[in-house]
Formats: sequence, C-alpha cells, structure tokens
Amino acid sequence: MDNYLCATISGFAKRSWLGLALICLSGILADAQSLVLNGQAPNAEVTVYVWKDRPATLVFVPSATFATPLQCTITAINFPVDVSLNQPGNQGAGSSTLTLPLAVNTAAFVTLAVKDFPQSDQFTGTLLVTSASNNAMSWKVNLKPPSAILANEPPSVSRDIMRSFFQGSTSELITVTIHEKSRRVGLEGVSARPGPVVKAPESGFDLKQNVEFSFDGDPAPNFTKWSQGDPARDVSPNGGLARVELHLKSLAAGEYNTEIQFQAANASNDDAKVVLNLRVRDHWGRAVLCLLAAIIFSFVTTKVISSLRQRFLFARRIAELRPTWLAEEPKVLPVVWASAILKQSEELSKTYWLTGEDEIEARVNQFAAVMATLERIRILRSQIKASTFLTDLMRLRALAKLNGIVSSMGTGLLDAVATKQLEAALDNLNQWLDATIWAKCYWSDLKLAIGQLLGSVIPTIVEEPETRASIQELYDALGIDCRPDIQDAADMMAIETRYARLKIFWERKESSEMKDLLAAHKQNQDIHRIFLIADQAAWARLKANKSKIKIIVDDEDSLQAYVPAKFSVDPGDESLAKTFLFQRGLKFEWTFAVALRGNTLRRMFRWMFKRTRRNMRLKPVTEEPQVIQYFPEKGSVTVSVNIKYGDESFEIPNPDVAPALAPTSSSAPASIPPAPQVRISSNPEFGIFKGLEMVEVLSFFAAAAAAILAGLTTMYLKNSGFGSFSDYVSLFALGAGVDQGKNFVQNLARPK
Repeated sequence: MDNYLCATISGFAKRSWLGLALICLSGILADAQSLVLNGQAPNAEVTVYVWKDRPATLVFVPSATFATPLQCTITAINFPVDVSLNQPGNQGAGSSTLTLPLAVNTAAFVTLAVKDFPQSDQFTGTLLVTSASNNAMSWKVNLKPPSAILANEPPSVSRDIMRSFFQGSTSELITVTIHEKSRRVGLEGVSARPGPVVKAPESGFDLKQNVEFSFDGDPAPNFTKWSQGDPARDVSPNGGLARVELHLKSLAAGEYNTEIQFQAANASNDDAKVVLNLRVRDHWGRAVLCLLAAIIFSFVTTKVISSLRQRFLFARRIAELRPTWLAEEPKVLPVVWASAILKQSEELSKTYWLTGEDEIEARVNQFAAVMATLERIRILRSQIKASTFLTDLMRLRALAKLNGIVSSMGTGLLDAVATKQLEAALDNLNQWLDATIWAKCYWSDLKLAIGQLLGSVIPTIVEEPETRASIQELYDALGIDCRPDIQDAADMMAIETRYARLKIFWERKESSEMKDLLAAHKQNQDIHRIFLIADQAAWARLKANKSKIKIIVDDEDSLQAYVPAKFSVDPGDESLAKTFLFQRGLKFEWTFAVALRGNTLRRMFRWMFKRTRRNMRLKPVTEEPQVIQYFPEKGSVTVSVNIKYGDESFEIPNPDVAPALAPTSSSAPASIPPAPQVRISSNPEFGIFKGLEMVEVLSFFAAAAAAILAGLTTMYLKNSGFGSFSDYVSLFALGAGVDQGKNFVQNLARPK
C-alpha cells in the first residue's frame, strides 16, 4: 500500500478502538507487497518490451519491511517462447531461473532475453519470486516488441528538373534519411508506399514506373513491399540511420505534387513521408528546335507557295510555246536544241523549289524567238513538198537549200544580224514557190552551184583513165550548159542531172565504188540509181571505217549541268564527212550513260527536288551527226552512238543488253566505240540557294533570332513544366507568326 494509505490508517487508528486491528492489517498487507517489479506490486500485470538483438531490463525493489537482505529465486513460467534470466554484465548463458539477493530499498536489476523473439507479436507468461521467509509473489508479464516510430529527413523536396535533349528522359537523385524517432529502437523491413498525388501531368506518377529505390547504396527493386525472407532492410537501434535513394526516371514534363510514404514491419504508421514538389520541363534545345522548325516551315511554305505559283505560270507558258509539229520535224541540230531547251524547262518547272529562274526564263525567251523561225521553216518545207510545178530534182534542191539554211542556225542562239540574214535566205527560197519566177530562181541557184563545182574540179589530176574521161566529159558539158538563156524546165533537169553526176564522180574519184558508178553512168541509169549506189558505197566504207570514228564534245572542260552541250561524230575520213549520206541520209542513235552525283544538300533532301535516278541512260535520235544534250546534275557521262542507214524501223535495245548487229544488212547499225568518260560539273545558276535573295537569307536569320528570344522568354522560362503537346503547339505558332509578320512587312516594303 502506498504511503498515503498508511498515513490515513494510522491517523484513524489513534482516534478509534479499531486502531490496533487496522495496524495489524496494514502490516499483513505490507508483508504481502514487500517487493515491486518495475513499479508494480505482486499479482499485477507488467508489460516488458524485448528487443530482437538485446535483452530487456527488469527492476526489483524490496520495501523497508525487510529487515535483512532476502535470498530470492526468480522463475519464468508459462511463457510460449524461450525466456532466459541473467544478471547484468554476466556473459554466461542465462536460464529460466535466477537466484539473487535483494537488499532493502535497493533496486536489483535482472535481464530478460528471448531467443529468436518475433517482432510482430506479443507473448504472456508469469514471473514467480520465492524466498525462505516470505510467501511466493508473482506477476503476469506481457512480452512485447518495442514500439518503433518511423521518421525521415527531409520532410519535403523541391526540384527543378530538365529532361534530356535526345531521349527526353530524366535522371534525378533524391536522398532521404530514415531513422526511428526515439533513436533507441531498431527498424525492420523498411519499405515505401505511394501517397496522395495532388498534382501531376496526364501520365500521372507511379512508384514502379517513375522511381528506382536504393537502400544504403544497394538497389531495392521491390521497395514497395517487404515480407519475411526478403533481403534485410533494417535500421539498427541506438541512433541507427538508413539512406534511401530515390532515382526519378521517365517523368513526363509538367508539375508534380505528390507524397512517398515510408513504413517498417515493426513500426506504427506515422508521418514518415517525403513530399515531392517537382517541376519537370523539356530541354531548352527542344524548344529552340521547335522554334526553328516553325520558322523553316513558315519560310519553306511561303517559298513553296510562291514557287508553285511560278511553276504554274511557267508550265502554262511552256505549254503555250510547245508546238505539236516539233516532234515531226527532221532531227537536225536547231530542232534538237529547241526540244532540249523545252524539255529542260519542263523538268526544272516540276521541281519543288524553282531555281535558276532567270536563266531558264532567258532560255525560254530564246526558244520562243527560234520557234517563230522554225515555224516558218516548217511551213516552207511543207509547201515545197506539196508544190505541183517543182520536179523531184528541183524539190530536192529546194529542200537541200532549206536544210542548209536550218544548219546555219546552229544551236538556235541567234543574234540580230544572224536573224536578219536567216530571214533574207528564207525570203529568197520562198520565191521558188511563185509560179511566175520559180524557174528564174531555180536556175540562178543551180547556175551558182555549177560555177562553184567547176571551179573545184580539175579532171587532169585524176589518174584512172576511165574516171578521168567521164569527169572531163561532164565537166565540158556543164561548161557549155552554164549559160544565162535557159528557161525550159526539161533542159534545167538535164543540166541538174549532169551536175549531180559530176559532183558525185569528183567526190568519189578515188573510192572503190567508182567502178560501179561509172558502169551505171555508161548504162545511162537514172540519177536516183546513181545516188543509191553512192550511198550504199559510202555506208560500206563507213562501216569498214567505224574503228576510226570519234565522238567529239565541244568545250569538254566547261561541261556543266543544265547547260546544253554539243556532241558530234567525226567519221575519220574527210571524203565521207562531206557526203550527203553522212550529213543527211543516216540516223544517229545516241546513248548517254550518265552517273549522277548531285550536291550534298540535294542528296540529303532528295524529296524536295526532282527525283532523278542516280544512273540513267538518255537515248536521243538525230538525222545528222551531231546532237544537243544537257544533264540535270553533276556527275559523269559516257557517250556512244549507233549509226543506222535505211528507212527500216528499229527498236532501241535494253540498256543492259548490247544491241544486236547484222553487218550484212544495209540497215544494220554501225556501233561506235564509246567516248572517254566526260565529267559534268555543277551549275551555280541552278544551286539550291540560288533562288534565295540575300535579303531573304538575312531576314530568315533575323526572324529566327527574334522567335527564339521571344519563345524562350515568354513561353519556356515562364512555364516550369514546359513540354506538353499544347506547349509545343503554342511555341510553334509563335515561331511561325514571327516569320509571317516578317513576310508581311517585306511585302509592304516592296514597290508595286
């Protein structure tokens, strides 16, 4: 009984006859309660907290009723676990029974340990104390694990995080210190669980997806759960600490306000949590790229729209200039040049970004000027062929004269003087169609040709007698015929025939076919038969001489892309080069094997430009030994040509298969060895940036700088969670708006 109760009984006893009895009763009670355990009298319930790694301490205190020290025996009974008692400092193994002396009013300490004590439950038993001079005393003892309270530092973390530029990932480390609040109890099975997410982007915040845990430096992949048998995640007692590392990953751009709560298997849930205030934004480089993309998109769109308009106008003009009859014209040099210029202009007009506009415009203007002359030549040729009063020889002479006029045009680039001379020659030839003066015009031209031929023929230098005699005979007859008073068409035809024979004989005087020509002449065969024999003989000589035939490239060192280049055939024999067959009677099938290289930007952005094949074969056909050809890009070209004689049709062979040759046939092509590879350089007039004026380039960079400055300061830096789709759309719109504003100002400044 406590002191207050004893004082009350004693006072009452002094005033009553029952005093003696009460004093005796208090003595009995005092003897029964002469020993306390942890402040509790016998028969009371005592709670003892037992640590897993160290024993609990029991305190026994005898009261003053003991006159002498007691020799007591303490026994642990009815405990479902293995309980051992021992004296403090004793290193020996304890047991369930312990004997020790107890001095009056002196505390005695006993250690209580439990082997393999589970930290998740409590166990109840009895402690019995016996002595020789006192009754037995007992206490009900509840063995419990110590109550731990979890705590962490810091309680909150605020971070500004920037995602990586390339992968858009995050790698942020947050370290949290875990400990027991009293710093005396150990912690077992530390783990984490998600707390409330107050704010997060649409993708949310998930511990498994966005956090990787480490516990005291070791990875803890399953930190959100713990059970018996899992790797130890404990905190030692007596001030132990644990370091939990949070590796934040895969965070979407935006603002986060969330909690991560910590727990332990032997701790009561408390405010052990860390509040995360995160502001995650994309890398500033992505914002700059978005602004640049907006500027480039706006700039290219503006240029493309402008270019599409130019292409439309350009294509319409070319369509208006394209005559339907050009494809039917003889494939002589001016016609081939006109076709090449027209095709070149069409191809350039189909590019997404029209470059070299001024250069192509100049060529189209040249084409338009030449087409007027070619149109007149075409009409004149048709009229000559349809003439009813011109004989075959007269018509041939007129057409030959017209072909000579066409050949004088060359590549079609005519200045004012050449144009005037050409018009005069066509006016003169047009007089042949006048029924009143055609004979005079024809005879005048024939007489001039006869005079030129007679001035070049010297019969006496011919060694072969029969040939010399025939040439002399024709020479003398033409000398007599060349008089100014012939007006009869039949006489003119007879003289034309003698002129043709003499011209052929003089050109072939030393050739192998001269024998056949003389035989036909003596048989007085038709002049057309003479022509055929001469052509067939020239064709045979050409085939026999094909190893000496060369392809000549005019100005090979300055060959550029999109610049028409002239290629011609040299037969290697001057007498063959002057024949009508070689100049007008053959078809030349050209093959240009082109290996294109293109420039670096054109290869990188091939989709923006004309999609030409890297290797291509061009196969133009001409009716004279020369051709005009251009190439769309820089690279190299190998030129070869097949020469075909006769009117029979032919098929262009597959580029990968060599053409079949039939040397015995008069219409078989003569294959010419390919010329050496020719290098094609790039043309600065058709560069990618040629279509850009310097003011456009400077204004583009100025607009880009203004857009980047405005976008970063007004939208990126002021938005701590920049990175959502709507953020980029707004930033893109700002960049495009800056460029369009620049275009508007430029349009206002342009003169109308």
